[in-house]
Amino acid sequence: MTAPVIPVIHTWFGASGRGFKFTVSPLPVAGLIAERNGNFILARADGPGWAAISIGQGRLDTAIPAAAARAKGATHVHWRYTGGGESMRQELDADLRAGHKDAGPA
Repeated sequence: MTAPVIPVIHTWFGASGRGFKFTVSPLPVAGLIAERNGNFILARADGPGWAAISIGQGRLDTAIPAAAARAKGATHVHWRYTGGGESMRQELDADLRAGHKDAGPA
């Protein structure tokens, strides 16, 4: 019997100080993420933590630009399903971008 995979969760903080929990998956993620809307952060390991490379939102199974992200040094995608419609995703996206100014758009 194979042991269950326990997802890795990382909390990213926006400029507002709010923390947002994201599931961490290595790139590429094709077939791993359902056809749902959410937010994502393309990142690379940075010492004991993570460095955000780019931040985006949209339909997670198609919006994550894995090849371009890898070219910029990303090794993982941090993703979360975000309810509340596009305005909620955009609000979270703007908060994260303001808190991680070195990260570009996805």
